[in-house]
Amino acid sequence: MQTMAVATEDLLAFSDTRAMSIAGISRWRLRYWEEQGLVVPSVKRQLGSRTTVRLYSYQDLLSLLVVSALRVDRGMSLQHIRRVAGHLRSRGYAAPLRELKFATLGREIYFQHPDGSWEGDLRPDQIVLVETIRLDLLRSRIDKAAKRPA
Repeated sequence: MQTMAVATEDLLAFSDTRAMSIAGISRWRLRYWEEQGLVVPSVKRQLGSRTTVRLYSYQDLLSLLVVSALRVDRGMSLQHIRRVAGHLRSRGYAAPLRELKFATLGREIYFQHPDGSWEGDLRPDQIVLVETIRLDLLRSRIDKAAKRPA
């Protein structure tokens, strides 16, 4: 008999109150982001006229934390975040907020594709070249220059 391993993250579900607490946002903001379709709970059940249960999966919470980091921590507008997420969805990413790495510089959002390339949102489809300065090569040059000729 085969047993299937279940990832811990597949078993986790967070209430809206717990999700708000983890993300450090208000109930109003959580609901607004849900209404805008930016982060929606995996489970939403109407139990009565005034009672709705919302459960956020691990993946939902990850998306929520990315939006919170971009919006609350880095001051990006919600429209800007929605525009970037929409662009990425149009490029074939089903859940870009939890599939990609994000970085910001000023008012620009950058995202890293799975192939390692980076793109900025102000000029979509223009790849950002990431160059690093290798200190080991610079140290080697200094070492060579410091050696006296025989």
